Amino acid sequence: MRGAAFLLAISIVSTGAGCPGKSGPATPAEPVSHTSAEIVDGATRLVEQWRQAWQLRSADTLKALYAHDVDVVIVSQGRAHLGWTAVEAWLDAEVGRSASVHLAIEGLSIGALGDGAASLVCTLRREISDGVSAASELGQLTMALRAEGAGWVIVAEHYSFPSTM
Repeated sequence: MRGAAFLLAISIVSTGAGCPGKSGPATPAEPVSHTSAEIVDGATRLVEQWRQAWQLRSADTLKALYAHDVDVVIVSQGRAHLGWTAVEAWLDAEVGRSASVHLAIEGLSIGALGDGAASLVCTLRREISDGVSAASELGQLTMALRAEGAGWVIVAEHYSFPSTM
């Protein structure tokens, strides 16, 4: 499953990197060149912002980290949320039902997928509570990122952890 999710993420980045999304035709922009070090630095900063936003339970901060187009996707425990409208609704619901969240990222691996795209894979320790019950999980997080403006955005995210059933 993990390999399939990674291939999906790469596919989305490679086909969606130049997609204009809902806003119409893209305005030609000056090509921006990224070194490998800049790609790793940008991806590392983005995943840390993502981790902190979850811990603060800030839906608005999280939303700013994602591409706002029809190709963005979050897959969580086998359920896909495709397109910005679905991703936004999922983020609101997940943040809304969480009373506390603690995330620890381990074994972070970042790879350049060309000049304006990157993959990110890590182990994610997640402790989450809705105020009544709590869960502690160890799972895998995979993201595909795209350079956008002066920063990076998430275009695909897949998180899964072993089922307790």
